[in-house]
Amino acid sequence: MLPLIPEDGIVLEIGAWTGKTSLHIVSTCSRMRLIAVDIWTESAPSLGNFWPQWRADGMMNAADTPKSLFLANLWDRQDRVVPIQADSVAGMLAVLACGVAPDLVYVDADHGENAVYRDVTTAIEAFPDALICGHDFTNNDGSEGPVSRAVRHCAAERNLRVDHIEKVWWYER
Repeated sequence: MLPLIPEDGIVLEIGAWTGKTSLHIVSTCSRMRLIAVDIWTESAPSLGNFWPQWRADGMMNAADTPKSLFLANLWDRQDRVVPIQADSVAGMLAVLACGVAPDLVYVDADHGENAVYRDVTTAIEAFPDALICGHDFTNNDGSEGPVSRAVRHCAAERNLRVDHIEKVWWYER
């Protein structure tokens, strides 16, 4: 989806976690800007048991937090990244209130069906000119689950066509 937006475009990432996808997005185009929205907490269900396990396995330090890892991963590109610590909807509404019109909204936050439906609905309504896409359309075994059900539900309500390649989904224009 990134080649479809201007090289100096704005991507609004909903659910940035540790910034691995964020880094890929801003590395794709040298002038692309990213607004990353995440709650950056260690509370379930958003992060499950990753953090305690990763600390126990020595994969991260005791003082590391989700946001500190995000900031570290994006350090070299911080001039083009704006982190917003908020839940998905509040973050999107804050961006909208500032008058920012992203070219692409990438939804990859809470993967519960109701949460995805809420996030995708908000993205469509708040940013009608943006390309709307996201991650985890399929589960690891290739089956469809809560994300695909929510994405398809939003598409059916709005007469949109949804497409996907493996885990990445988008609405056709």
